[in-house]
Amino acid sequence: MPGEKKQRSTSSRAEPYPVRTSSRIRAARNASEQPEKKHSNEAKEVKKLDDEDVDEEIYRDSLQVSAASSGALQPYHALPSPDHDKIAEVTAGQIALQIYGTGIKIDSVLCKKLSTEPALREIKQRRPEMDLNMSRRSNVEAFLGQLTGVSVVRPCKNCNKGHGPWNECIIYDGQMCGSCTNCWFNASGSRCTFHESNQTSIYEPTPRYNPRSAGNPTQHHQIEQAPVATTLVRRQPRRNYPTPPPSQQSSQNFMQQNLPPSTTNMINAVVADAVGMSQRERIMARVEDSARQLGMHIGELREYAEAVAIEREADAERSGMPAQSSPSGGTIENAEAASEESDAAESELD
Repeated sequence: MPGEKKQRSTSSRAEPYPVRTSSRIRAARNASEQPEKKHSNEAKEVKKLDDEDVDEEIYRDSLQVSAASSGALQPYHALPSPDHDKIAEVTAGQIALQIYGTGIKIDSVLCKKLSTEPALREIKQRRPEMDLNMSRRSNVEAFLGQLTGVSVVRPCKNCNKGHGPWNECIIYDGQMCGSCTNCWFNASGSRCTFHESNQTSIYEPTPRYNPRSAGNPTQHHQIEQAPVATTLVRRQPRRNYPTPPPSQQSSQNFMQQNLPPSTTNMINAVVADAVGMSQRERIMARVEDSARQLGMHIGELREYAEAVAIEREADAERSGMPAQSSPSGGTIENAEAASEESDAAESELD
């Protein structure tokens, strides 16, 4: 039956046996499917991170990288740039994580804002052996402000006395109630000369130089462009004191140049102490100064009265007439001398 054989062969070709895959083919197929699964898992993780706080994730990642590369609780050092000629721009948050590691909490709005700004200086602590409490929000703000703020020409009274954890008096305009970072650390900043509640301060904080900082008073209003009403409410206008004429200024400069160095240093020290006084201390100093001036005026008045009495006695001796005491300038001694002269004249007549 050749027909049946042909039919069987066609039927066998129409319904072939199921193909068995070998172990090599299955391994290759699994290897080709793994990247697709990996990409899908990564997409899910990215979507999950978008729903969470992105800033916190960035801080943790940078913390892991810095801890793995340089280690936690290490002193700050500048990171070199690829061209080895300039110093790479390091943010304040990177320095904070490099120095304190997980011991610092960057969670407030101001801390997150300052942590993204470039660091302008190295931290110079007064007592390096002292451990600072970086679990407090105000302390972290003061630390980041010390890195990103502006140095002033004339420090506040507390920085001038050596108070605060750092050597420099740094301000950040519009933040920390106007106080410096040293006074904001472990306190509310109310003791600072630049605090917004201390409107009777005789001088405003003047930047030592003009850095590229958002806390610079000369650039803060240009960067943020705050409304006029908000600026007026936040900071009241200072009192404008009249400036002396040029002739008086030149005479003062001439006197300062001719003074010996010891006298100039004493004047500068007294001026620095007076500038660093609080409002109560300045009022008490004015009262003491007024009392001292009153005492000097009383002494001058007594000297003047004695000189007038001596002149009148001399005139009376020259003219041979007793000196008459006036109600305005007479003294007890003049009255006694006049009574003695009158008694002597009466005895001569008798």
